[in-house]
Amino acid sequence: MPPERVARRQTKRDRKTDGTWAFYARHTLTCRSTDGPHDWWEPLTPTHTDEVHKFNRSDYLRVLPPTDPDYSRVYGMRADTESLNAQFERAFYNRRLPAWGLHNAAPKPAL
Repeated sequence: MPPERVARRQTKRDRKTDGTWAFYARHTLTCRSTDGPHDWWEPLTPTHTDEVHKFNRSDYLRVLPPTDPDYSRVYGMRADTESLNAQFERAFYNRRLPAWGLHNAAPKPAL
């Protein structure tokens, strides 16, 4: 059987106790044997079990689905942002931010 597209019905966010946000998507899938709907909330942000199973949730699930009108605007900037961050890191000696004071400075490379 070919794979079936899972419909996203709703997206919500909850504030966690540490002040960050958790995003969830409500999905609906029709059961092939009973023709009844299956509804569930799927976390879109990493969970504590993701690291154990080596699952990178952000590679497979996105807060905005490709059908969202804001998808191309938000995810279109992702490559530019990552490129600028990489340039910023490479701009400093040994990929480290400068530290003020003799004791905090990184050792000088031998010539």
